[in-house]
Amino acid sequence: MKTKLTVWDWAELVGSLTPILAALIFISYNTITGKEIDSTKWPPLLTTSVITIMLVLPLTTLSGFFNTRRHVTMSSDGIAESLKQKISDLDANIKNLRFAKVQTFKSADQYYSYLHDKVSKCQVSWLDMGGFDPELENIPMSNSRRAYYSARVDASKRLSQFYYLGLVRDQEHFRRIMQIVEVGRDAVSSIRCFDKLHDEASKIEVTIVDNEEVIMGYYQPDNPVGQNYVSMTDPSVVSLFKAYYFDLWKQAESEEIKHGQKIFADRVASLESKLAA
Repeated sequence: MKTKLTVWDWAELVGSLTPILAALIFISYNTITGKEIDSTKWPPLLTTSVITIMLVLPLTTLSGFFNTRRHVTMSSDGIAESLKQKISDLDANIKNLRFAKVQTFKSADQYYSYLHDKVSKCQVSWLDMGGFDPELENIPMSNSRRAYYSARVDASKRLSQFYYLGLVRDQEHFRRIMQIVEVGRDAVSSIRCFDKLHDEASKIEVTIVDNEEVIMGYYQPDNPVGQNYVSMTDPSVVSLFKAYYFDLWKQAESEEIKHGQKIFADRVASLESKLAA
């Protein structure tokens, strides 16, 4: 990078060289003129050199002062700019941090209200797994639960990734699943359902929202309420449940009802006949 010299830089350079040039002229006078220096002219020549130095020295000092001040100012500005950038980077990093949060719900009503809010605000991905625990399925239907199921159907039509994995236990559960299938016929949602309990399927009801949060419900006999509901945003927990979800999803490949815009009518008919038996 080229450096542009200021007036003070030139003044300092000239001021620094002037005494040296004056001394060289004084010492080499006889060489330059070819004459020996007349001793009577020494005092005037010496006086002239001294006067020149005295005139130039303040200029050199002054230019040096301004140059020093300029460099100090530039250094200070550089340090300030560097600190400002570091503070800005730190602030950005703090904003990007995702602190793990655990939230519990005291009742099924709170749990389904929270699910309703989440599915309504979900932006990209909704991974849903349920129906494996009969105790959870037998919880009385409430307004918050109905509102959640309705919002879930709407989400299946608009999200780029909507997966449902479950166990079809009864006609009512199957009806809710087919509602997603029919309403989201032109959507990219995917649905797989077992018709009997899978050995590796947990009884925990799991929902993974936008790859950032896991919401779970599970039945606990020794709990006075009977059910436990919790939400977690720890990235490692989310990754763990997501891996578990897709591992079980692969095992349900033959149980697919809908994949994207394709509906497997033979699988739907098979489930209907088993439920009717």
